[in-house]
Amino acid sequence: MRSIITKAIVFIFTTASLFPAVRDVTLSSDVAELIEKVTVAETNEEVSRIVNEWKSKVNLFPITAKGYVNFLYYTDSTKDVITKVAITGDFNKNSKTEYLKRVGKTNLFYKTKKIKNADGNKYVFTVYNDKKVSKEERDYFNSNVNFDKKIVNIIRLIDSDKGTLRFIPRIETGSELIPKRNIIVYLPPKYFLNTEERYATIYMQDGQQLWDSPGCSHGGWKMDSYANDMINSGKIKPIIIVGIYNSPKRDDEYMGWSQYHRDNQKEVKNKVDDPEIVRQIAEDYEKYMNNHIKPYIDDNFRTKPDLANTATGGASSGAMIALYMGFKYKDVYSKVAALSGGFDYYVDITKSEYFSAGSGLKIYLDCGTNDLDKKLLPATVVVKDELLKLDFVENQNLYYYIADKAGHNEREWAKRTPMFLEFLFGKK
Repeated sequence: MRSIITKAIVFIFTTASLFPAVRDVTLSSDVAELIEKVTVAETNEEVSRIVNEWKSKVNLFPITAKGYVNFLYYTDSTKDVITKVAITGDFNKNSKTEYLKRVGKTNLFYKTKKIKNADGNKYVFTVYNDKKVSKEERDYFNSNVNFDKKIVNIIRLIDSDKGTLRFIPRIETGSELIPKRNIIVYLPPKYFLNTEERYATIYMQDGQQLWDSPGCSHGGWKMDSYANDMINSGKIKPIIIVGIYNSPKRDDEYMGWSQYHRDNQKEVKNKVDDPEIVRQIAEDYEKYMNNHIKPYIDDNFRTKPDLANTATGGASSGAMIALYMGFKYKDVYSKVAALSGGFDYYVDITKSEYFSAGSGLKIYLDCGTNDLDKKLLPATVVVKDELLKLDFVENQNLYYYIADKAGHNEREWAKRTPMFLEFLFGKK
Protein backbone atom coordinates (compact mmCIF):
# COMPACT_ATOMS: atom_id res chain seq x y z
CA MET A 1 0.00 0.00 0.00
CA ARG A 2 2.81 2.39 0.94
CA SER A 3 4.50 1.64 -2.38
CA ILE A 4 1.32 2.48 -4.28
CA ILE A 5 0.98 5.85 -2.45
CA THR A 6 4.62 6.68 -3.16
CA LYS A 7 4.16 5.91 -6.84
CA ALA A 8 1.01 8.03 -6.90
CA ILE A 9 2.84 11.00 -5.39
CA VAL A 10 5.69 10.60 -7.86
CA PHE A 11 3.18 10.42 -10.71
CA ILE A 12 1.39 13.57 -9.53
CA PHE A 13 4.62 15.59 -9.36
CA THR A 14 5.84 14.18 -12.65
CA THR A 15 2.54 15.02 -14.32
CA ALA A 16 2.64 18.54 -12.87
CA SER A 17 6.10 19.09 -14.30
CA LEU A 18 5.01 17.81 -17.70
CA PHE A 19 1.80 19.81 -17.71
CA PRO A 20 2.37 23.20 -16.02
CA ALA A 21 -0.45 25.14 -14.39
CA VAL A 22 -3.01 26.50 -16.82
CA ARG A 23 -2.24 30.12 -17.72
CA ASP A 24 -4.82 32.68 -16.62
CA VAL A 25 -6.68 33.40 -19.87
CA THR A 26 -7.41 36.97 -18.74
CA LEU A 27 -3.69 37.75 -18.80
CA SER A 28 -2.09 39.09 -21.95
CA SER A 29 0.68 36.85 -23.30
CA ASP A 30 3.26 39.55 -22.45
CA VAL A 31 2.15 39.86 -18.82
CA ALA A 32 1.87 36.08 -18.43
CA GLU A 33 5.42 35.67 -19.72
CA LEU A 34 6.69 38.28 -17.23
CA ILE A 35 4.96 36.53 -14.33
CA GLU A 36 6.38 33.15 -15.36
CA LYS A 37 9.94 34.53 -15.52
CA VAL A 38 9.63 36.31 -12.16
CA THR A 39 8.19 33.17 -10.55
CA VAL A 40 11.39 31.20 -11.18
CA ALA A 41 13.80 34.06 -10.42
CA GLU A 42 16.05 33.26 -7.46
CA THR A 43 17.07 36.74 -6.22
CA ASN A 44 15.59 40.21 -5.89
CA GLU A 45 18.29 41.47 -8.25
CA GLU A 46 17.21 38.97 -10.90
CA VAL A 47 13.57 39.98 -10.46
CA SER A 48 14.51 43.64 -10.88
CA ARG A 49 16.48 42.89 -14.05
CA ILE A 50 13.63 40.85 -15.56
CA VAL A 51 11.02 43.48 -14.72
CA ASN A 52 13.03 46.41 -16.05
CA GLU A 53 13.96 44.61 -19.26
CA TRP A 54 10.29 43.79 -19.78
CA LYS A 55 9.23 47.37 -19.00
CA SER A 56 11.65 48.80 -21.58
CA LYS A 57 9.91 46.83 -24.34
CA VAL A 58 6.32 47.78 -23.46
CA ASN A 59 5.13 51.01 -25.08
CA LEU A 60 1.55 51.21 -23.84
CA PHE A 61 0.36 50.00 -20.46
CA PRO A 62 -1.97 48.70 -19.01
CA ILE A 63 -2.34 45.97 -21.64
CA THR A 64 -5.79 44.68 -22.50
CA ALA A 65 -6.42 41.01 -23.34
CA LYS A 66 -9.81 39.52 -24.23
CA GLY A 67 -11.52 42.55 -22.74
CA TYR A 68 -9.59 42.38 -19.45
CA VAL A 69 -7.27 45.17 -18.35
CA ASN A 70 -3.99 43.82 -16.94
CA PHE A 71 -2.62 45.84 -14.01
CA LEU A 72 0.85 45.39 -12.51
CA TYR A 73 2.47 46.92 -9.45
CA TYR A 74 6.19 46.64 -8.78
CA THR A 75 8.84 48.26 -6.62
CA ASP A 76 12.50 47.34 -6.27
CA SER A 77 12.70 49.14 -2.93
CA THR A 78 13.41 46.94 0.09
CA LYS A 79 12.95 49.75 2.60
CA ASP A 80 9.50 48.54 3.67
CA VAL A 81 7.94 45.09 3.71
CA ILE A 82 4.88 45.31 1.49
CA THR A 83 1.92 43.32 2.76
CA LYS A 84 -0.74 44.15 0.16
CA VAL A 85 -1.55 46.45 -2.75
CA ALA A 86 -5.01 47.79 -3.58
CA ILE A 87 -6.10 49.46 -6.81
CA THR A 88 -8.28 52.55 -6.58
CA GLY A 89 -9.91 54.10 -9.62
CA ASP A 90 -12.89 55.43 -11.52
CA PHE A 91 -13.93 51.87 -12.35
CA ASN A 92 -14.47 50.84 -8.70
CA LYS A 93 -15.67 54.18 -7.35
CA ASN A 94 -12.27 54.69 -5.66
CA SER A 95 -12.74 51.71 -3.37
CA LYS A 96 -9.59 50.50 -1.61
CA THR A 97 -10.79 46.92 -1.22
CA GLU A 98 -9.70 45.43 -4.56
CA TYR A 99 -6.32 43.81 -4.02
CA LEU A 100 -3.68 42.60 -6.44
CA LYS A 101 -2.20 39.09 -6.34
CA ARG A 102 1.42 38.70 -5.34
CA VAL A 103 3.86 36.79 -7.54
CA GLY A 104 5.55 34.42 -5.09
CA LYS A 105 7.43 36.40 -2.44
CA THR A 106 8.47 39.17 -4.82
CA ASN A 107 7.32 42.79 -4.94
CA LEU A 108 5.50 42.17 -8.22
CA PHE A 109 1.70 42.15 -7.94
CA TYR A 110 -0.93 41.77 -10.66
CA LYS A 111 -4.66 41.92 -11.26
CA THR A 112 -6.92 41.56 -14.27
CA LYS A 113 -10.24 43.34 -14.42
CA LYS A 114 -13.00 43.61 -16.99
CA ILE A 115 -13.78 47.32 -17.29
CA LYS A 116 -16.55 48.68 -19.45
CA ASN A 117 -15.43 51.74 -21.41
CA ALA A 118 -11.94 51.44 -19.91
CA ASP A 119 -10.37 54.20 -21.99
CA GLY A 120 -9.76 57.30 -19.88
CA ASN A 121 -10.28 55.66 -16.49
CA LYS A 122 -7.92 57.05 -13.83
CA TYR A 123 -6.34 55.00 -11.05
CA VAL A 124 -3.64 54.80 -8.38
CA PHE A 125 -2.29 52.04 -6.17
CA THR A 126 -2.60 52.04 -2.38
CA VAL A 127 0.39 50.20 -0.94
CA TYR A 128 0.36 48.81 2.61
CA ASN A 129 3.44 47.79 4.59
CA ASP A 130 4.07 45.71 7.71
CA LYS A 131 3.85 48.84 9.86
CA LYS A 132 0.22 49.21 8.76
CA VAL A 133 1.13 52.40 6.94
CA SER A 134 -0.40 53.01 3.51
CA LYS A 135 0.59 55.38 0.73
CA GLU A 136 -0.66 56.09 -2.76
CA GLU A 137 1.70 55.39 -5.64
CA ARG A 138 1.56 55.79 -9.40
CA ASP A 139 1.94 52.85 -11.75
CA TYR A 140 5.61 51.96 -12.29
CA PHE A 141 4.83 50.56 -15.75
CA ASN A 142 2.39 53.16 -16.99
CA SER A 143 3.91 56.45 -18.16
CA ASN A 144 0.50 57.75 -19.26
CA VAL A 145 -0.81 60.34 -16.84
CA ASN A 146 -3.80 62.47 -16.12
CA PHE A 147 -2.64 65.92 -15.05
CA ASP A 148 -5.23 66.52 -12.35
CA LYS A 149 -4.79 68.21 -8.97
CA LYS A 150 -2.22 65.48 -8.56
CA ILE A 151 -0.71 63.34 -11.27
CA VAL A 152 -2.44 59.96 -11.51
CA ASN A 153 -2.29 57.19 -14.08
CA ILE A 154 -4.81 56.86 -16.86
CA ILE A 155 -5.84 53.92 -19.03
CA ARG A 156 -5.36 54.75 -22.69
CA LEU A 157 -6.33 52.06 -25.19
CA ILE A 158 -4.24 51.61 -28.31
CA ASP A 159 -7.07 52.63 -30.68
CA SER A 160 -8.30 55.54 -28.54
CA ASP A 161 -9.32 58.78 -30.23
CA LYS A 162 -7.66 60.62 -27.33
CA GLY A 163 -3.99 61.48 -27.10
CA THR A 164 -1.70 60.38 -24.31
CA LEU A 165 0.18 62.50 -21.77
CA ARG A 166 3.52 61.12 -20.61
CA PHE A 167 5.26 62.41 -17.50
CA ILE A 168 9.07 62.43 -17.61
CA PRO A 169 10.77 63.54 -14.38
CA ARG A 170 13.87 65.65 -13.86
CA ILE A 171 15.59 65.90 -17.23
CA GLU A 172 19.27 66.74 -16.73
CA THR A 173 20.32 70.27 -17.72
CA GLY A 174 24.09 69.96 -18.06
CA SER A 175 24.42 73.22 -16.12
CA GLU A 176 25.05 74.16 -12.50
CA LEU A 177 23.12 77.40 -12.97
CA ILE A 178 19.73 75.97 -13.91
CA PRO A 179 17.87 73.13 -12.17
CA LYS A 180 16.62 69.86 -13.61
CA ARG A 181 12.93 69.83 -14.37
CA ASN A 182 10.02 67.66 -15.43
CA ILE A 183 8.42 67.58 -18.83
CA ILE A 184 5.03 66.34 -19.99
CA VAL A 185 4.76 65.01 -23.54
CA TYR A 186 1.48 64.85 -25.45
CA LEU A 187 1.36 62.02 -27.99
CA PRO A 188 -1.44 62.19 -30.57
CA PRO A 189 -4.32 59.70 -30.89
CA LYS A 190 -3.29 56.25 -32.17
CA TYR A 191 0.40 57.02 -31.71
CA PHE A 192 0.99 53.41 -30.60
CA LEU A 193 -1.21 51.99 -33.35
CA ASN A 194 0.41 53.78 -36.29
CA THR A 195 3.94 52.76 -35.37
CA GLU A 196 5.58 53.94 -38.61
CA GLU A 197 4.22 57.49 -38.51
CA ARG A 198 6.37 60.43 -37.38
CA TYR A 199 5.16 63.80 -36.14
CA ALA A 200 5.89 67.53 -36.06
CA THR A 201 6.68 68.79 -32.55
CA ILE A 202 6.14 72.02 -30.62
CA TYR A 203 8.21 72.82 -27.52
CA MET A 204 6.19 74.92 -25.07
CA GLN A 205 7.30 76.89 -21.99
CA ASP A 206 5.52 76.70 -18.60
CA GLY A 207 4.75 73.07 -19.38
CA GLN A 208 2.80 72.34 -16.20
CA GLN A 209 0.08 74.84 -17.21
CA LEU A 210 -0.74 73.58 -20.72
CA TRP A 211 -3.28 70.86 -20.06
CA ASP A 212 -7.04 70.57 -19.64
CA SER A 213 -6.99 70.17 -15.88
CA PRO A 214 -8.12 71.80 -12.63
CA GLY A 215 -4.52 71.27 -11.53
CA CYS A 216 -3.39 73.92 -14.01
CA SER A 217 -3.69 77.63 -13.30
CA HIS A 218 -7.08 78.96 -14.48
CA GLY A 219 -7.88 75.49 -15.84
CA GLY A 220 -4.89 75.40 -18.19
CA TRP A 221 -4.45 75.99 -21.91
CA LYS A 222 -6.33 72.75 -22.73
CA MET A 223 -3.79 72.00 -25.45
CA ASP A 224 -4.36 68.25 -25.13
CA SER A 225 -8.13 68.51 -25.56
CA TYR A 226 -7.90 70.99 -28.44
CA ALA A 227 -5.25 68.90 -30.17
CA ASN A 228 -7.42 65.77 -29.84
CA ASP A 229 -10.44 67.52 -31.35
CA MET A 230 -8.52 69.24 -34.14
CA ILE A 231 -6.58 66.12 -35.12
CA ASN A 232 -9.71 63.96 -35.16
CA SER A 233 -11.63 66.54 -37.20
CA GLY A 234 -8.76 66.90 -39.68
CA LYS A 235 -8.09 70.58 -38.96
CA ILE A 236 -4.46 69.96 -38.03
CA LYS A 237 -1.88 67.27 -38.62
CA PRO A 238 -1.19 64.94 -35.69
CA ILE A 239 1.51 66.57 -33.56
CA ILE A 240 3.60 65.99 -30.45
CA ILE A 241 3.50 68.67 -27.74
CA VAL A 242 6.37 68.97 -25.26
CA GLY A 243 5.57 70.93 -22.11
CA ILE A 244 8.76 72.02 -20.32
CA TYR A 245 8.17 72.88 -16.66
CA ASN A 246 9.37 76.26 -15.49
CA SER A 247 11.68 76.70 -12.49
CA PRO A 248 12.33 79.24 -9.71
CA LYS A 249 14.75 80.88 -12.17
CA ARG A 250 12.03 81.30 -14.77
CA ASP A 251 12.50 85.04 -15.35
CA ASP A 252 16.26 84.78 -15.89
CA GLU A 253 15.94 81.64 -18.03
CA TYR A 254 13.24 83.13 -20.23
CA MET A 255 14.44 86.75 -20.38
CA GLY A 256 18.11 86.86 -19.36
CA TRP A 257 19.12 87.35 -23.00
CA SER A 258 17.47 90.80 -22.89
CA GLN A 259 19.53 93.87 -22.03
CA TYR A 260 16.37 95.44 -20.61
CA HIS A 261 16.01 92.50 -18.20
CA ARG A 262 19.65 92.52 -17.13
CA ASP A 263 19.64 96.30 -16.56
CA ASN A 264 16.66 95.95 -14.22
CA GLN A 265 17.99 93.09 -12.09
CA LYS A 266 18.94 95.22 -9.09
CA GLU A 267 15.43 96.61 -8.87
CA VAL A 268 13.89 93.16 -8.52
CA LYS A 269 13.98 91.45 -5.12
CA ASN A 270 15.38 87.94 -4.69
CA LYS A 271 17.07 87.96 -8.09
CA VAL A 272 20.67 87.45 -9.12
CA ASP A 273 22.32 90.86 -9.45
CA ASP A 274 25.29 90.03 -11.67
CA PRO A 275 24.15 90.68 -15.27
CA GLU A 276 26.73 88.27 -16.65
CA ILE A 277 25.42 85.43 -14.50
CA VAL A 278 21.91 86.29 -15.67
CA ARG A 279 23.10 86.17 -19.28
CA GLN A 280 24.74 82.78 -18.65
CA ILE A 281 21.55 81.41 -17.07
CA ALA A 282 19.64 82.36 -20.21
CA GLU A 283 22.28 80.88 -22.51
CA ASP A 284 22.34 77.66 -20.49
CA TYR A 285 18.57 77.40 -20.76
CA GLU A 286 18.76 77.80 -24.54
CA LYS A 287 21.37 75.02 -24.64
CA TYR A 288 19.15 72.94 -22.37
CA MET A 289 16.28 73.16 -24.84
CA ASN A 290 18.38 72.56 -27.95
CA ASN A 291 21.03 70.13 -26.67
CA HIS A 292 19.20 68.15 -23.98
CA ILE A 293 15.42 68.27 -24.28
CA LYS A 294 15.08 68.19 -28.07
CA PRO A 295 17.58 65.32 -28.53
CA TYR A 296 15.86 63.40 -25.71
CA ILE A 297 12.47 63.80 -27.40
CA ASP A 298 13.85 62.93 -30.84
CA ASP A 299 15.55 59.80 -29.44
CA ASN A 300 12.57 58.53 -27.45
CA PHE A 301 9.57 59.50 -29.56
CA ARG A 302 8.77 59.34 -33.26
CA THR A 303 9.32 62.99 -34.17
CA LYS A 304 10.14 64.57 -37.48
CA PRO A 305 13.26 66.25 -36.09
CA ASP A 306 13.96 68.50 -39.07
CA LEU A 307 13.59 72.29 -39.14
CA ALA A 308 10.30 72.29 -41.05
CA ASN A 309 8.59 70.24 -38.34
CA THR A 310 9.94 71.88 -35.17
CA ALA A 311 8.16 74.74 -33.39
CA THR A 312 8.39 76.57 -30.08
CA GLY A 313 5.90 78.65 -28.13
CA GLY A 314 4.80 80.23 -24.90
CA ALA A 315 2.92 83.06 -23.23
CA SER A 316 4.05 86.09 -21.26
CA SER A 317 7.78 85.58 -20.55
CA GLY A 318 7.46 82.29 -22.43
CA ALA A 319 6.41 84.23 -25.53
CA MET A 320 9.51 86.38 -25.26
CA ILE A 321 11.95 83.48 -25.24
CA ALA A 322 9.98 81.63 -27.93
CA LEU A 323 10.17 84.59 -30.31
CA TYR A 324 13.81 85.26 -29.44
CA MET A 325 14.86 81.63 -29.96
CA GLY A 326 12.90 81.44 -33.20
CA PHE A 327 15.11 84.16 -34.68
CA LYS A 328 18.35 83.11 -32.98
CA TYR A 329 18.07 79.43 -33.87
CA LYS A 330 16.73 79.58 -37.41
CA ASP A 331 18.26 76.17 -38.08
CA VAL A 332 16.22 74.56 -35.26
CA TYR A 333 12.77 76.22 -35.21
CA SER A 334 10.59 77.16 -38.18
CA LYS A 335 7.41 78.07 -36.29
CA VAL A 336 6.70 80.27 -33.24
CA ALA A 337 3.62 80.88 -31.09
CA ALA A 338 4.02 84.04 -28.98
CA LEU A 339 1.03 84.98 -26.81
CA SER A 340 0.81 88.04 -24.54
CA GLY A 341 4.47 89.00 -24.54
CA GLY A 342 5.74 92.56 -24.62
CA PHE A 343 7.45 95.41 -22.77
CA ASP A 344 10.97 96.29 -23.86
CA TYR A 345 11.90 92.61 -24.08
CA TYR A 346 10.08 92.54 -27.40
CA VAL A 347 11.80 95.76 -28.46
CA ASP A 348 15.16 94.13 -27.62
CA ILE A 349 14.31 91.28 -30.00
CA THR A 350 13.77 93.69 -32.88
CA LYS A 351 17.15 95.30 -32.13
CA SER A 352 19.06 92.04 -31.89
CA GLU A 353 21.50 90.82 -34.54
CA TYR A 354 19.26 87.80 -35.15
CA PHE A 355 16.19 89.82 -36.17
CA SER A 356 16.42 89.78 -39.95
CA ALA A 357 14.64 88.90 -43.15
CA GLY A 358 15.02 85.45 -44.62
CA SER A 359 14.41 83.68 -41.32
CA GLY A 360 11.89 81.31 -42.89
CA LEU A 361 9.79 81.58 -39.73
CA LYS A 362 6.04 81.30 -39.47
CA ILE A 363 4.88 83.37 -36.48
CA TYR A 364 1.65 83.56 -34.51
CA LEU A 365 1.67 86.81 -32.46
CA ASP A 366 -1.11 88.05 -30.19
CA CYS A 367 -2.01 90.07 -27.11
CA GLY A 368 -5.09 90.90 -25.06
CA THR A 369 -6.34 94.34 -24.05
CA ASN A 370 -7.12 93.94 -20.33
CA ASP A 371 -5.04 94.04 -17.11
CA LEU A 372 -1.34 93.25 -17.76
CA ASP A 373 -1.95 92.64 -21.46
CA LYS A 374 -3.04 96.26 -21.79
CA LYS A 375 0.50 97.28 -20.80
CA LEU A 376 2.09 94.64 -23.03
CA LEU A 377 0.10 95.55 -26.14
CA PRO A 378 2.15 98.58 -27.33
CA ALA A 379 5.33 96.49 -27.62
CA THR A 380 3.39 93.74 -29.41
CA VAL A 381 2.29 96.34 -31.97
CA VAL A 382 5.93 97.43 -32.38
CA VAL A 383 7.02 93.84 -33.06
CA LYS A 384 4.21 93.36 -35.57
CA ASP A 385 5.21 96.53 -37.43
CA GLU A 386 8.88 95.53 -37.44
CA LEU A 387 8.02 92.07 -38.76
CA LEU A 388 6.06 93.61 -41.61
CA LYS A 389 9.14 95.69 -42.49
CA LEU A 390 11.02 92.43 -42.98
CA ASP A 391 9.55 89.74 -45.23
CA PHE A 392 6.49 88.87 -43.15
CA VAL A 393 3.01 89.06 -44.65
CA GLU A 394 -0.12 88.81 -42.52
CA ASN A 395 -2.11 85.59 -42.94
CA GLN A 396 0.79 84.03 -44.82
CA ASN A 397 3.80 83.70 -42.54
CA LEU A 398 2.41 86.01 -39.81
CA TYR A 399 -0.84 85.68 -37.90
CA TYR A 400 -1.44 88.79 -35.80
CA TYR A 401 -4.39 88.91 -33.42
CA ILE A 402 -5.61 91.32 -30.74
CA ALA A 403 -7.94 89.58 -28.29
CA ASP A 404 -10.41 92.24 -27.23
CA LYS A 405 -11.07 92.39 -23.46
CA ALA A 406 -8.80 89.39 -22.87
CA GLY A 407 -6.64 89.35 -19.76
CA HIS A 408 -3.28 87.80 -18.93
CA ASN A 409 -4.01 84.21 -17.87
CA GLU A 410 -4.24 80.61 -19.02
CA ARG A 411 -8.01 80.76 -19.47
CA GLU A 412 -7.58 83.43 -22.14
CA TRP A 413 -4.63 81.68 -23.81
CA ALA A 414 -6.72 78.52 -24.00
CA LYS A 415 -9.29 80.38 -26.10
CA ARG A 416 -6.57 81.25 -28.63
CA THR A 417 -4.87 77.84 -28.63
CA PRO A 418 -6.94 76.52 -31.59
CA MET A 419 -5.95 79.61 -33.57
CA PHE A 420 -2.21 79.12 -33.33
CA LEU A 421 -2.42 75.34 -33.67
CA GLU A 422 -4.32 75.67 -36.94
CA PHE A 423 -2.06 78.44 -38.25
CA LEU A 424 1.14 76.53 -37.49
CA PHE A 425 0.00 72.95 -38.14
CA GLY A 426 -3.15 73.22 -40.26
CA LYS A 427 -3.59 70.83 -43.16
CA LYS A 428 -4.35 73.60 -45.65
